[in-house]
Amino acid sequence: MRTHRGFVLGLLAVTAFALVLRTRGIDYLLPCEPDPDAHIVAQAALMRAHDPAPEENVNWGKYPHVVARIASLFPVLAAEALPPERVSTETGLDAHLAAASRPFLVTRWVVLGLSLLAVLGTGLVARRFLPVPWALVAAAFTATSLLGMNYAQQARPHAAAAGCILMAVVAALYLRRRPSVTAWALAGSASALAVGSLQFGASVLAPVAAAFLLRDRSRSPGAARTALGMALFVALLVASVPLFQDYLLHGPAEGEEAVLDAEGMRVRTGGHVIYLNAFDGGGFATVGRSLVTYEPGLTVLAVVGLLALCVPRRRTEERMPGRGRDLLVVLAHALPFALVIGMYHATFARFALPLVPYLALLAACGTRELARRAGAAFARVVPERATAVAVCVLALALPTAVVWRLGTVRSSPDTLTLAAEYIAGLPDAADARIVAAYDIDLPVFRRAPRTGYLPAHLKEVNSPYTWVRYQRTIPLELRPEPWDLQALRLGPNLDRRRDALVAVDPTYVVLRRNAGSETLRTIVAEHGELLTTISPHRAGVADEHSFNYLKLMSRSMTLMTPIPMARRVFDAERPGPVIEIYRWRKP
Repeated sequence: MRTHRGFVLGLLAVTAFALVLRTRGIDYLLPCEPDPDAHIVAQAALMRAHDPAPEENVNWGKYPHVVARIASLFPVLAAEALPPERVSTETGLDAHLAAASRPFLVTRWVVLGLSLLAVLGTGLVARRFLPVPWALVAAAFTATSLLGMNYAQQARPHAAAAGCILMAVVAALYLRRRPSVTAWALAGSASALAVGSLQFGASVLAPVAAAFLLRDRSRSPGAARTALGMALFVALLVASVPLFQDYLLHGPAEGEEAVLDAEGMRVRTGGHVIYLNAFDGGGFATVGRSLVTYEPGLTVLAVVGLLALCVPRRRTEERMPGRGRDLLVVLAHALPFALVIGMYHATFARFALPLVPYLALLAACGTRELARRAGAAFARVVPERATAVAVCVLALALPTAVVWRLGTVRSSPDTLTLAAEYIAGLPDAADARIVAAYDIDLPVFRRAPRTGYLPAHLKEVNSPYTWVRYQRTIPLELRPEPWDLQALRLGPNLDRRRDALVAVDPTYVVLRRNAGSETLRTIVAEHGELLTTISPHRAGVADEHSFNYLKLMSRSMTLMTPIPMARRVFDAERPGPVIEIYRWRKP
């Protein structure tokens, strides 16, 4: 009993530590450069508005609705604008920025909360195979995962889904050991949440099936109650469809049916398209790059752990009956899932999130093996337990430092904020006419709406122009200190871009430095003076990439030449793109 209590308290402590790590900087880049693919923010907005036909919105079927349903329970915190009665000339810019950020921020909090289930689940799964201290080490590896931290702070459902999926695996393990009606109900509820959080949550049906086939028949309640439990499991899954996947009930929209064409069979699940001819094994390289790039230490220790498990050794730890069957239940999820995302060419780094807890379990085994060997080597001078603690601290030190540093960077003022502050400090800022490239949104009010350039596909809630959309709800007379800030309407060729700038005759031009802006930067450099460059990176770091959502930079990278995310994190000082500010001279 004392061991069980210590494990529970330790697991809660590790989860609380993960919460502390993941809350730091959770509001980064809001509201001017919010999360990409944040369709669940739009889904939650439709739910709060009680839209009579949400299925007609392009965002509705992009993801299942578990995260959106929870986020929609916060209508006051997640209002898309300040209530009209609270807006006055006394309402400051900070209050408006906070109000515009809330739809995304509330969704991020929901994702973060559900992502912590992966930490809890890692400990619970690991406890079936490891003693208490090493099960807690496994949970700590998940808590300090850079991949987990990165996506836990984004308004996308992948980190939340990873937590829900692992808890379904935990429920399957419980079902295998105690195949009661209650266990079936728990498995059904957990599976409904997993399937309702992301499309690949359906992968949890495999471990549930394995749990049934490998169940402890000595505890089986009989055929009748088993059938009742299975019926309850199916009923819970079916009942969750209208709540979390109701877009499936409406059938495919026109032009969204499964088709066979020159590109191969395309199957649409809600708003996502799966190309069946893309299962060519191309995803294995992406998964490998992702793990080596985000989790180098975890991956190495997992390999050590796997090798250690392959070496037969005399048993010294506590006996755990049924451990072999539990392992088969876990593998029933881990191996098919890894195979599917590895085979699919369009796999992304975030798809590997459900694999992190299994790597953490193997890494704990690897750390235990290193601790055992170190303890034997230094047994005469250092107590074995002290050596084990030292090895664990060393193994967890780097990932903890990287995750902590990422929180520090994301808590710092972003480059867009610093750019606005720089312009505000210029002598003629009050009367200046400022032109910003279409992909830049500064955290200031505009005197007029965006100058005629806001394509239809950018008007969605998940567009990069959330702050502009918010401003349209605020009358000009209530906007605090509005700027003459215009968006540059880009023409299709060089001359039209130059003509657009000449026609506006700005005082200052604000650009984002990246490969796509080379032509525009050339034009501005011909007729302007570069005043300053505001970079998210430390001085002396030659990196023109934005520091925002830590995506892999290129699919063309080989497995042996990944971009180490830990280095990018330590090279950064703040989030945001690289910004250049020019003083324009009329030609």
